[in-house]
Amino acid sequence: MLLLDEPTSALDLRRQLEVLNLVRKVTRERKIITFAALHDLALASRFADRFVLMHKGSIAADGPPEDVLRDAIIGHVYGVKLEIGRNAKGDLMVNAGLVED
Repeated sequence: MLLLDEPTSALDLRRQLEVLNLVRKVTRERKIITFAALHDLALASRFADRFVLMHKGSIAADGPPEDVLRDAIIGHVYGVKLEIGRNAKGDLMVNAGLVED
């Protein structure tokens, strides 16, 4: 098992992608489970097989990234409105906007 807490914080975009590609490669090659705490939903959606959304110490949503990101609870937890789709390569893409008062 590999446990990571914000492994991409303070890294530029290229290094974030390199780190998460390496983590995915090691996870698959060694057939292990990796848990990574990430607050960047767009970045996490490109690499995670499963999301566990925590809110006030409890699990608010759990499942494949596309399902969790479509769940209305995520907007409540983050205070944003999410738009999700797929790019030409099939990667999940996330766009967040502020919720209007």
